[in-house]
Amino acid sequence: MDIATSSRALFSGNELKPNDGDKAEAHLQLSVWMAASLRKKSELSERAGQGRFTLPEPCITIVGHEHSVYFAHLDSADNVQLLRPDERCNFSTDTIGGEQREIVHQ
Repeated sequence: MDIATSSRALFSGNELKPNDGDKAEAHLQLSVWMAASLRKKSELSERAGQGRFTLPEPCITIVGHEHSVYFAHLDSADNVQLLRPDERCNFSTDTIGGEQREIVHQ
């Protein structure tokens, strides 16, 4: 690992799949990304003398037109918890109404 990647939090809070993509696979891949992200941020926070990083982070899967918003956080045992999708934030862009909802929430 080089100095740039050892001292920065690099991650992706998004997982994209095509229309025929597997939602379970997207959820699993998002879990992997968020675990790496949250653990790295916690490590960097502790190294900087700021204590453990415990804030929840939003993340999203997009499978075809279906958008699902999740929240991830580290629990007290350093396990990453990916909370179920927040139904109030989920939407689809396969209709005009869904696309308008996305624009309004941006």
